Amino acid sequence: MPATSITIVFSPYHVGLRDHRVGDGPNRIRKLGLVERLQELGVKVHIDEIPPVDDFEGEIGRSFEILRRTSLAVAKAKAANSFPLVLSGNCMASVGAACGLGVKDLKFIYFDAHDDMDTPSTNKNGYFDAMGLSMLAGKSWHWHTEQIPGYAPMNYDKRFLYVGLRDVDDVQRKTVAEAGADVIWGDAEKHVDFAGELSKHLEQRNLSPALVHLDLDVLDEKVGKVNGFESSGGLQEEDLIQSPNLSEQMIRQTTPTIESLPTDVLTALDKCVNFKAWSASQKVQGASSAGEGRLNGKACPGPPARHTFRDLGPRLNPRSTSYVVEEASTPPEQQENRLTQLNEKYAENGSVTHKFRISQSGPTNRKRSPRSTSASLSPPKSPLPRYPSLSQDQQLAHALIAATRTGSTGHRMSVFGGFIQEVPARIGHNAALDAAVTVLVNVHTCLVYKKTANEIVSPELYIRAIKMLQTCLEHPKLGLSPETLCASVLLGLVEAFAGPRTGNRYLTHVGGAGRLMELQGPDRYHDTFTKEILRFNRGGIIITCMYERKPCFLASPGWREIAFDKTGLGFDDCLNTDLMQYMAELPGIFNELKELGDQYVFQPSHTMNFNLSSSGASYKSLSGTPSSLGFSTDSFDEVDFLDELQPIDASYRVDPTIHACPYDPARAALLYKVRNLREALRILGGHMDEKLRNGTVVSETVPREKGSPMHTTYHFSNWRDMTAYNCFWSVVILTNKVLMRLLPPFDRTVYELQSECRAIALEICKTWEDAWASRPIGAFHTGLSFVVAYEYCTTEVQEWIIKGLNSLLDYQQVDAFRWSDEVITHMSSKLAGEGPDLAFSNIRVSEDAT
Repeated sequence: MPATSITIVFSPYHVGLRDHRVGDGPNRIRKLGLVERLQELGVKVHIDEIPPVDDFEGEIGRSFEILRRTSLAVAKAKAANSFPLVLSGNCMASVGAACGLGVKDLKFIYFDAHDDMDTPSTNKNGYFDAMGLSMLAGKSWHWHTEQIPGYAPMNYDKRFLYVGLRDVDDVQRKTVAEAGADVIWGDAEKHVDFAGELSKHLEQRNLSPALVHLDLDVLDEKVGKVNGFESSGGLQEEDLIQSPNLSEQMIRQTTPTIESLPTDVLTALDKCVNFKAWSASQKVQGASSAGEGRLNGKACPGPPARHTFRDLGPRLNPRSTSYVVEEASTPPEQQENRLTQLNEKYAENGSVTHKFRISQSGPTNRKRSPRSTSASLSPPKSPLPRYPSLSQDQQLAHALIAATRTGSTGHRMSVFGGFIQEVPARIGHNAALDAAVTVLVNVHTCLVYKKTANEIVSPELYIRAIKMLQTCLEHPKLGLSPETLCASVLLGLVEAFAGPRTGNRYLTHVGGAGRLMELQGPDRYHDTFTKEILRFNRGGIIITCMYERKPCFLASPGWREIAFDKTGLGFDDCLNTDLMQYMAELPGIFNELKELGDQYVFQPSHTMNFNLSSSGASYKSLSGTPSSLGFSTDSFDEVDFLDELQPIDASYRVDPTIHACPYDPARAALLYKVRNLREALRILGGHMDEKLRNGTVVSETVPREKGSPMHTTYHFSNWRDMTAYNCFWSVVILTNKVLMRLLPPFDRTVYELQSECRAIALEICKTWEDAWASRPIGAFHTGLSFVVAYEYCTTEVQEWIIKGLNSLLDYQQVDAFRWSDEVITHMSSKLAGEGPDLAFSNIRVSEDAT
């Protein structure tokens, strides 16, 4: 999506010290009028200034906190559809920018005289900023880099291009070669056509998407003094700016997100700072020692004088605060002039104005405060704080972005799909959404840092979020807003994280969100945000309808075209959409079974060695059983199915000649529908099974768990694939169970279906180790898949399933609920549409809102 604005991430720091040495560079760039130039061109500019990090320990602690905050700022800008432009004092700002972008297989175009690949073991000069790229590659500072939101070790092989690299020793040169980076070397002995060489590389290799890093010491030392690390053999100014065509070529081929920016933006940056700004991460350095240098043929004025005195006359500004001081008399010969600071004011460009008073006093004068309370001897505070604090909304947005990227794989909420990335930009406009985000971030923090069970969900925050949600639902306009809908979905995630426990209201929130969607109608679901919410929530809505045994509205005309739209989707997403569409038919089938009544339904035999029926299960209330089936297959954007095959175009392959049935018309029609559904699942299963067997999505190994009843176990390439396969297998078992209820008990097909269910249950059990490794998010599906598989397992495996599910409860610190044979059997019958109906949605929407 085209960027609609620019966010300048302003980071004037050197190893965490503000305005220190090279950290003063961003101040100089900003002082030259960068923001004003961009605004004159009609570009909307936001400034996100990195707050001070003085409270962190030493050079290392401060620097990594800067990187962490840079990542959050870049991610926030990206989520708000704003192009991030980082102005930083240190090269390693590119580490934070790369983490914040969150781009898989990110490439790099690195304009720098130095390689920045040093490690603590190889660095010789003690310069901490020389290690940024080794951090990003996972070669150094491992614990600290893992604390940066969005961090994952990056591979530079065939993905990295240095431009102007030259100031390196033999060890550093070898490191660059081993990393697989391409280099356009600088050379002090001969002229290098940097622009031409860069153009060739861009034509020969696809470097998209790329982060472009620009250190001004890439320029030749004759161009000007930059940061004290200049050297000969570098780029001339014209190498950077003489060829607009080259810059446009690099933009097109390396950073697609910048294509949407007006070309005038590049012109404005060039006019302000005398070089092209191409990248999502840009490093600009300056130094106070630049007073004797020349840049672009112009004399550098050097650092400003520390103080500039202005005579304000005998009377100070009458609006300024007055200070009343009584002094003891002192002989003139013992008096001396003193400067007393009255106030200070900071400008946006970093300059500061002080006001002083010159007074005469003795060396040992004692000051007495007047009795009047109208004056104070306390030094005045600056009316304009130098480091403005983030607003509460900004802090909450930063916290949510961090939660999407912090923790292990099983904690990172970025896997929940595109809608979660848009939430930070919507904070501050809807009280229900703000409250829901607050409690979700709190739950995530408690899980990541292993707090006690009572702290996982703060009752105060949760109750406040519920009240805010209900208030917004009763509002004529807010009740049907996307933000209110999102709040309901986020509270469902809170319950899913909290785990299946007594009183869990996951399905209540999911059912409420579904009811709200149904009331709004499909016409409201055409923009990206609402469509992503719908896609994410499809699985939960379908599960809720299965429990309630009512047709799912997503399968109805009008909704079906929106909820299962494949426009613009890749092959894998199309298959996943087909699976969801087939699954959405099950609640309607359960409803028809209920309408038929038990007299039309055959019960399967109970004489088998395996527990093949849940008909003997108690149909008591679920008040003491979990309702948390917190899974959604709709966020599996990267499910890897067979790429060579084509997507299925129809929901069902209907053949009216193959299902002749001698039964009454209603039962025959339902049997016909179920058989068609099973045939559609068979075709989908063929695609999935082939890729499962050819090893492209999973490897089958010996179990790592001691005492596991499984002879082999599956390890998927990612948890999305694992969850998608579990969902598919669960739908097949549920469809088979319905078919067995419709067929006569001694029909041979019943025994074939039972055998298939046992085989599928074994496949589900093989995924336990992966689910456990990616807990809790990766184990959300177990409340569906393992519950459905349970009755088709041996007694030994059933005991193992109960033990595993309870271990998951222990991890989630749930004490008030335990899985048991009775609980699982009861839930399995509900999922199969058996027993009395259940209702979860208690949502109330203002009549005016409808």
